[in-house]
Amino acid sequence: MPKELTKTQRIVLRGLWERQPQILGELAASTRKSPKAVSDAVKLLEAMGYVISKTAEDEPGRPKYVSLTVMGKKMCKELLEGRAPE
Repeated sequence: MPKELTKTQRIVLRGLWERQPQILGELAASTRKSPKAVSDAVKLLEAMGYVISKTAEDEPGRPKYVSLTVMGKKMCKELLEGRAPE
């Protein structure tokens, strides 16, 4: 049984479903959520195993990229089909 997700977590997953990887700032802009809200959601989603975040070591300022895991892609499909818990 999948864990319950907050509205912001669902929005972040859907944003990544549409395009990944995304830098945290881009994800905040594309989901129209504050950078802090997205960062907090990503931390929790990462702990649940739905996303992975990596720092780009070869870029100045080292932005953090976020991508869906296999489990995250499965959850997105469930969200889109209306089978995920609210």
